[in-house]
Amino acid sequence: MTALFQYESADKQSLELTTDDVLAALRAVGVQEGDTICVHSRLFKIGRPLLLGNNLLDPICLTLQESVGPQGTVLMSCFSYSYCKNQEYDVLRSKTSMGALNERFRHLPEVKRTLDPIFSFAVWGHDRDLYVEKAPKSCFGPSSTYDLLLQKQGKVILFGMNDSGYSFFHFLEELAHVSYRYHKTFSGTTVYEDGHREQTEIDYYVRQLDGRRTIITNTKMRPFLKQEGLFTEVPLGNASLCMFPCAPVVDPYMRLMAQDEEALLI
Repeated sequence: MTALFQYESADKQSLELTTDDVLAALRAVGVQEGDTICVHSRLFKIGRPLLLGNNLLDPICLTLQESVGPQGTVLMSCFSYSYCKNQEYDVLRSKTSMGALNERFRHLPEVKRTLDPIFSFAVWGHDRDLYVEKAPKSCFGPSSTYDLLLQKQGKVILFGMNDSGYSFFHFLEELAHVSYRYHKTFSGTTVYEDGHREQTEIDYYVRQLDGRRTIITNTKMRPFLKQEGLFTEVPLGNASLCMFPCAPVVDPYMRLMAQDEEALLI
């Protein structure tokens, strides 16, 4: 057991959050051995770090791996948005903009990164090669990470937050063919692990910029998930650890879109 953060309870008592507490929180939201979990993280609201750098990050990463065991799979978002920025995508060197925990995770042993030059993920575990062996043709379409996550009955984990990390809904938007987005092709250079460079392109279902409403908001997504009984949240220090399962969300979302495709927009 490793103490990770110090935080204040509701009655102002000083408490420590440990790796055992993190594992217990993961179990409380429904993570089991053999699961596939997709993690989005934010650490700074959990509490005051008791360790620095990798001494803090590594125990968290290892606890996430422990929660699913050797038959499970852990994905962490490592979005670089490289092609959107007219930058080359280097699988090994392009940094993620998704936070320190995710950046550290992709450097751990036996972790590989997907070949999506916009929305990449770092993947560890039983089904790792399924996600990383082929370059997807679309960020949110068939054979994308999100499509595979759906096929594997994945669970999205919001680690240290409840107000962001809902990118799975962009996959659902494309699945529903919402009219406020359209297909746009981005191209650039990908540098593979072996140093080979290749010109590639990928389809991204982007927002229309014609003045209409286009942005989904957590202030509506979270109540929608809770109403459907698909959102579980427990305390994590001074923040939250949340989970929603991917597959059960699809049908309720499609029914909602059939009624009003702007129902979750800001």
